[in-house]
Amino acid sequence: MVRHPIKDRGEDEKEIAKLLKELEGVRKQREGLDQNVDTLFEKAGLSPTEVSNYLDNPDNFTEQQWKRIQKNREEIQAFVWDALGEEKKERYLAEKKKKRGKKRKKKTLGSRRRGWIKLD
Repeated sequence: MVRHPIKDRGEDEKEIAKLLKELEGVRKQREGLDQNVDTLFEKAGLSPTEVSNYLDNPDNFTEQQWKRIQKNREEIQAFVWDALGEEKKERYLAEKKKKRGKKRKKKTLGSRRRGWIKLD
């Protein structure tokens, strides 16, 4: 079916307006969630890093709980990658790999011998 560019323009504009309205609603929900999370962190006296470290440690959970957490994480990650697309996933993984490769090398004992006094 061939679309008529002038007649269909009104329908496209309505669809775009509807999507923008939905995005605005999602943005407001996100802001509300962010405020709630900040309040929880304040009340608990914990930082986001501390909570993240706790949730990433399997010793803090039973084996069943940990398996369920890992399964949920995988499902969420798969959903996000599907929504973002393969190109963004590859770009993110490449940047992550690049950051890992830039770790600072440790100094070894005796690696710098300049200025040492020689004993004869």
